[in-house]
Amino acid sequence: WGNLRMGYFTLIGLSFIGLLLTPVFKPYVSKSKTRKIDTSVFQLLKHRNIIFTILAYFALQGGSVALFSYLERIGVERAFSKEFIGFVLSLVGFFGLAGATLVTFVRDKIHPIRAVSIGFPFLFLSLFILYSTNMPIAFFVAILFFGVAWWFILPFYQGLQASYDTKGRIVSIGAFTNMMGQSAGPAMAAVLVSYTAFSEVIWISVALYTLSILTVIPAILGIYPRD
Repeated sequence: WGNLRMGYFTLIGLSFIGLLLTPVFKPYVSKSKTRKIDTSVFQLLKHRNIIFTILAYFALQGGSVALFSYLERIGVERAFSKEFIGFVLSLVGFFGLAGATLVTFVRDKIHPIRAVSIGFPFLFLSLFILYSTNMPIAFFVAILFFGVAWWFILPFYQGLQASYDTKGRIVSIGAFTNMMGQSAGPAMAAVLVSYTAFSEVIWISVALYTLSILTVIPAILGIYPRD
């Protein structure tokens, strides 16, 4: 509504609000007198299932952000209007909020394996719709499935890492892995689209989602055995 300038002012406003809210965080005081790096986290990396949680998280974020980064270009490639593309992409966050909200109601009622079994089919369905159809309504539905499923699965990944290490060390690595995945996914997609159509980015997501499934399942079963 307010063009690009309004978008920047919105980001500035939200960043300022975030800055005002930072006092709610309590300072962390290290009990170490030597101020040496805590190497215990590296000991955790000797466990296969913990490596699996890191790889799964990396692949989930890489596949999702690779697709998200090029959704606008895919829409342009399909000759959708910029107003329609902008409107649909603006809804991704709201769809994601719906998925994350759903987790709050079901997180203690379903096994993480079942959560993965519910979420990933919708992610793959969204990829299939995006790849196989050129209709605007299909684009909208694909984004709906993508946003809800992505943010439905994500909390279970973070919870899995927290379950393996209650001190938060793996979660800290997970945050780093998250950023690595968000960088690597679009980078791989950028190499691909330099040779082919933007919609081919979907295959990057397919490959990374497959890797994520193959690594997260044994990691889940390592701490949440099936009944």
